[in-house]
Amino acid sequence: MATIGLVANPRSGSDVRRVVAAAGSSTLEDKTNIVRRVVLAAREVVPDATFLHLGDPHALVRRATETMRGADVRQLDLPLSFTEQDS
Repeated sequence: MATIGLVANPRSGSDVRRVVAAAGSSTLEDKTNIVRRVVLAAREVVPDATFLHLGDPHALVRRATETMRGADVRQLDLPLSFTEQDS
């Protein structure tokens, strides 16, 4: 059995550098869809994988995986500061 860590940052893609550079930004729905595709692809390679993640205020991983049957997705119960230290 393999363990895979999911790091989904809900704030990425919306920082001031993107605004100044006129770069595109990512919505929460875009990020949720990316996480979903990553988990689906990983399950094709390692069907019995366990996925670990930290919670976030927008529940990206939970939203991405809540309808996946048989996916072993576990949220780590760790104190969060909601800063770069959490990553």
